[in-house]
Amino acid sequence: MFDKEYVAPESGRNRMKLSVQDFAEIVAVLRGEQSDSSAQEKRRAVRMAVTTKLVVGVLDGDRITRKFSVLTRDISLAGCGLLQSIALQQGQQFVISLPRKAPRPPLFVVTAVQHCRPLADGVYGLGCEFVGQAPSSVAEKLLLDESNEHDRIRKSVLN
Repeated sequence: MFDKEYVAPESGRNRMKLSVQDFAEIVAVLRGEQSDSSAQEKRRAVRMAVTTKLVVGVLDGDRITRKFSVLTRDISLAGCGLLQSIALQQGQQFVISLPRKAPRPPLFVVTAVQHCRPLADGVYGLGCEFVGQAPSSVAEKLLLDESNEHDRIRKSVLN
C-alpha cells in the first residue's frame, strides 16, 4: 500500500509516500471521475491530466489521409485521452506529434483508437494506445503539412 510503513517520528522529520496506484486512485476520486473498476483494470499506466492542443494525422497504411488538431485530456506512458470533433473507429490508427524540449524535434507516435465516445454535439472523447514510433517519411509529411498550414494562414492574414 505505502512505499514505507509508518514509524513513530523520533525527530518529527519522517515522511511517507503513497504508492503510484494509490495516488492515481485517490486523484481520480477527488476529481470526481467515474469509478468504473473494469476500465481501471484495463489501464496499464498512470495517467497525468494535461490539456493542450496537438496535431494528428489519420493513417491509411503509411499515408496521412486527414490532418486535424485535438485537445489532450491526459497522457500516460502507454497512451492518451483526447477530445476532438471527429469520430474515429476503434482500431483506427493515426500519428500524433508529441512536443519535446528544444532543440529536440517532436516525437511522432503511431496511435490506435481503443474507444471513441460522443460527449456532446460534435465533441468526441477518445482513449488511445501508443503503438510505436512513426516512420520518418510519415513524420516528415505531418511536419511539412504543419509548416505549410502556418505559411498559408500567415499569408492569408497579411494579404
